[in-house]
Amino acid sequence: MPELGVMTVVQQGDTVLLTQREDFEVWCLPGGAVDANEQPDVAAAREVREETGLDVRVTRLVAVITRPHASAEGRLTLVFAATPLGGMLRPDSREVADLGFFTPNALPEPLMLEHRQILAEAMRGATGGLWLSARRMPMQFRDRAALYRWRDEAGLTRPEAYRELIEIAGEAPLVCLVPAPANQHSQTPATL
Repeated sequence: MPELGVMTVVQQGDTVLLTQREDFEVWCLPGGAVDANEQPDVAAAREVREETGLDVRVTRLVAVITRPHASAEGRLTLVFAATPLGGMLRPDSREVADLGFFTPNALPEPLMLEHRQILAEAMRGATGGLWLSARRMPMQFRDRAALYRWRDEAGLTRPEAYRELIEIAGEAPLVCLVPAPANQHSQTPATL
């Protein structure tokens, strides 16, 4: 059975919330794993609250991303859109080094691969497409403990280790397998 994860595009006006991961110091959308017996939309709101301190209202399913080579079992990631309800921005220091709202033309770097495409699709109103991430993560990096050992032994800064990991795994844009209804979304994911 594939692992199930969530990712949330939190929009406030013309800005979007991003977090800087502590483990590689790369910017990304808030997200994480769905707990046993947890509804995915509830998990999306929980992950945003845990990582950023904000309470959000999930407004729609943007896409489902299938990642057959992300782990031994594969991974499905549900991407949701949400709006802030309240709370105070405060990063969870165990997972998040920094956070903030950014406009699409001023996104921080490095930005996690695929997240630029996901943001563009969410901000244009995409709903319910099925996307494929064909990136093949080498087996030695499919275990998080092994990945962190490699990172720490590489003698690189965390962002340099992330870039090296992408060099090893290769860049692979998302491919739209099943588009959302034609009036809402094109067959090719947009990019910012």
